[in-house]
Amino acid sequence: MDAVDKPQDRSFREWARLRQRVADAEERLGLARRREEAIVRLRSELLSASDPVAFFPRLETRLVEELRGLGVPVHKLSMQLPADQTGFFVEYSAGVRHLAPESVRHPLADSPWVREAWSGGKPVIVSREQCAAGRFPAEVRCHLEVPLPGGGSLGVSSAEEDVFGGEEVWTVQTAAALMVEGLQRLEDFGEKIQSKDRLGQVLETAHMSGWEWDLRKGEITWCENLEPLLGLHPGSFDGTSLVFFECVHPEDRDLLAESLNPTLEHGANYEIEFRLLWPDQTTRWMRSQGRIFFDETGRPVQMVGVIMDITLQRQLGDEMRQLQKMEIVGTLAGGVAHDFNNLLMGISGSSFFLLEGLDAENPLRQEVDQILQQVDRAANLTRQLLAFGRKQIVQPQVLDLVVVISDMDKLLRHLIGRDTEIVTVLERGGGCVRADPGQIEQVIVNLAVNARDAMSEGGKLTIETA
Repeated sequence: MDAVDKPQDRSFREWARLRQRVADAEERLGLARRREEAIVRLRSELLSASDPVAFFPRLETRLVEELRGLGVPVHKLSMQLPADQTGFFVEYSAGVRHLAPESVRHPLADSPWVREAWSGGKPVIVSREQCAAGRFPAEVRCHLEVPLPGGGSLGVSSAEEDVFGGEEVWTVQTAAALMVEGLQRLEDFGEKIQSKDRLGQVLETAHMSGWEWDLRKGEITWCENLEPLLGLHPGSFDGTSLVFFECVHPEDRDLLAESLNPTLEHGANYEIEFRLLWPDQTTRWMRSQGRIFFDETGRPVQMVGVIMDITLQRQLGDEMRQLQKMEIVGTLAGGVAHDFNNLLMGISGSSFFLLEGLDAENPLRQEVDQILQQVDRAANLTRQLLAFGRKQIVQPQVLDLVVVISDMDKLLRHLIGRDTEIVTVLERGGGCVRADPGQIEQVIVNLAVNARDAMSEGGKLTIETA
């Protein structure tokens, strides 16, 4: 068997690895994009709540919908907030079909996952065994308790096991931070919960930041984690539009400024991709998405959105475009290889019959042998090209293997050589197969050549049908 690592073999493996890497990247990019869009929708919905009674139905509708859309199999939601009495918490229970502001008191001692999330400030995952032993409905198989910025926690229960990995935990954390930002605006909570810093910390882990634009005052408020996205040192960004536009790549400033017009004029959702130019001259790609709000007269009064670093996504996009180019080349190569293979078959057949007509001592036999060897090498190359282009043309038909092997007898004996004896045991009437003749012949040739290579000192090769 040929153990030489040929260049075309390496190229094919590299292409296959690139294709798999790009496929994985596409999946990650799709999830990242869905998260970004969900964050914009959640933030817009929750920040527009005006009273606690309206907030909870909105929370149930949007949060469950968005979490499920992001792959988190939500069965039940609950929000735990500190009670007036020490050692107790108030649970706002949220079902997937109904969310009511009914509160139930529970001692922290009976819910260790809540106590741990509050005291440790980190998400707590409750396994199936712990759910069965704890205060959970029988259908719950897994539970996630995420601490809320400022106090309390958000619980997400699932009827499926082991569903809360790192990606799902981050998604729920982000949703919790956005939820608290909405709660902060409600009169019942007022100054009790200050979530801006914690929200910024959560968004920073995803290379994101948030912004709000008061269109009446012309003031933009940014989350405090914006400076790392801009490549600025802490405390060097004063929050003004002037300084922000100075961070934008000069070629994209006009595009960014004009991109707001359709949103302001028609109320369309805002989305744009642009470049930042960091102080060290590094170029970073950003995507900003937002939503506009109007007053009762239809006048735009506020925009809310996020900005996200998509440099990695753009780089992966370049890889995907490179893959597409390779596929185009592969398609062309596959078509050329198929036509070339037909020519090789003619050359091979003519050379074989020419060889049969020459005496053993004829010096031309060596020249014809060289032709057949080169044809064999060229045929191997065309097979690589056909595989690379995924354009192997398959023409299945009903075949009698006895006939196929009989027709290949002389060719096989020539390929195998004189050191190996070939014995064919062909049982006629054994039935037929439906296959591509070229592929069947290639399988037989490969098996025969591999068997010959395994018998370095010669031997007997038997081909038998049954």
